[in-house]
Amino acid sequence: MWFFSGIRRSSAALWVVFFVNGAVLASWAPRIPQVTSELHLSDGQVGYALLGVAVGSVPALLGTARLLRTVSARSVCTITSIAFSGALPLIACAPNVWALGGALAVLGAVSGCLDVAMNTAAIDYQDRIGASILSRLHGGYSLGVLAGAASGALASILEVTVLEHFVAVSACLLVLAFAASCFLPTSARHRAPIDHDAVTRDS
Repeated sequence: MWFFSGIRRSSAALWVVFFVNGAVLASWAPRIPQVTSELHLSDGQVGYALLGVAVGSVPALLGTARLLRTVSARSVCTITSIAFSGALPLIACAPNVWALGGALAVLGAVSGCLDVAMNTAAIDYQDRIGASILSRLHGGYSLGVLAGAASGALASILEVTVLEHFVAVSACLLVLAFAASCFLPTSARHRAPIDHDAVTRDS
């Protein structure tokens, strides 16, 4: 009984991490028009700023592969899910296009690191318990995207400021990330990391 309870807690914790990863940047997407207007950015400047996500995520995706040879996926998931949640208000605090691009690069880097770590932890845990959980976990990611986008749309309709919206989302996701960190499964070190895009969805 205790064993199955432990499995449920660990699976739920992983689900929350996937949810958080989906929710952060999805919360930002519906607010792009407001941020663009407040900073008086041209379409070209917005495009350059958005490149920050890729600039940050690509090196992180590659670097995390090496990191996970010496640091457990659980530790990386814990740190990056908390950091990713807490970094969202940086976007609203950016005073110009360069700061916005930098904030998005930071978010992209943390997201890329979390992406690899959470999938590595999920694959490792699934193999250990002998049960398929990836469909549920990726369902959590999709629900996170939906929740984040919905929060952005609702905040826009209610004319909530971008900073207020992002602080509220960040606070909620930080609570979830901290709670999940207590129950994430331990993971074997020296396991080849699994990239989010490389995982075959079984849903």
